[in-house]
Amino acid sequence: MSILFAAAAIFAARADADGGEWGGRILLLCWLGVAILLMTVCGVQRGRRIVGPERLEKDQPTTPVWLVMFICVFTWLGVQVIYVSWRQEQWLSQTHAKSGTYLLTTFDQLMLSVFPQLIGFLILFVGDYLSGPRLLEKLGLGFSAVLRGVAIGILGWIVAWPLVVETMEVFQRIYTHLNYQHPNEHELIRTIQQSINPMVKISLIFAVAVVVPFFEEFLFRGHLQTLLRRSFAKAGELAAGAGSRRHPAVWPAWAAVVTTSLVFAAVHPTWEKPGIFVLAAVIGYVYERTGNLWACITMHVLFNGGMILLAGLT
Repeated sequence: MSILFAAAAIFAARADADGGEWGGRILLLCWLGVAILLMTVCGVQRGRRIVGPERLEKDQPTTPVWLVMFICVFTWLGVQVIYVSWRQEQWLSQTHAKSGTYLLTTFDQLMLSVFPQLIGFLILFVGDYLSGPRLLEKLGLGFSAVLRGVAIGILGWIVAWPLVVETMEVFQRIYTHLNYQHPNEHELIRTIQQSINPMVKISLIFAVAVVVPFFEEFLFRGHLQTLLRRSFAKAGELAAGAGSRRHPAVWPAWAAVVTTSLVFAAVHPTWEKPGIFVLAAVIGYVYERTGNLWACITMHVLFNGGMILLAGLT
């Protein structure tokens, strides 16, 4: 996901250098106006509209789902740590050095962009399949929801893109005013652009544009946000008393979206957090309202793929 914001920073910097800032600003403001109009038509301003289908039944135990998610996270992170440690030891033995820092190669970055995410996705998929009947479908990953999810995802991307880009531009001006220095391009973008091997380049693009979105949406929206919404709802029921509400409370859904977005932003570099949070909040809202995980995946794929293309063109 970091590649999205690094690519945008490159585009903004080069647009300024070429004197195309005003043209870009006008285009962005027009797009932002369209996004606000679409949000109004869809009733986003009505807070209660966020309440969508229940993904977990009230009497359904959540312990297996929590367990599957934690196993996935520990495995996902653990595989990366083990791989980097192994490559570090291998490098030290080959160079006969007693200390030093191993610099990841293009092949290493490809491995770390693909296999940990694939393993994590498989753990979530198999774990959910074994945890309960039709759990994958309830989480919004049923095949019957693909076409509708893609259509919603395209619409969501149209809304989210200008919001995220505008947030990035605002904070970039703040960073400039504060003399806060940050990288102008993400390491993966540089690797993709500098890669000589076409197959490696294509594999990296596929990993960032497809593999990563599938895994991150399944983990953060499909599991973390779903479990948080259920936990917040149960806490609200206990505080208010059972049966005190005729309709589902709105605040658990909003609280789940905001909390998940904060967690998602927290695992990214500091300078990217504001834009990451906005993007995650929009995707989270779409998920809560529709219950369709394919919509979230589509939005994520379009963002990553679009920014990779943008970085290549600029």
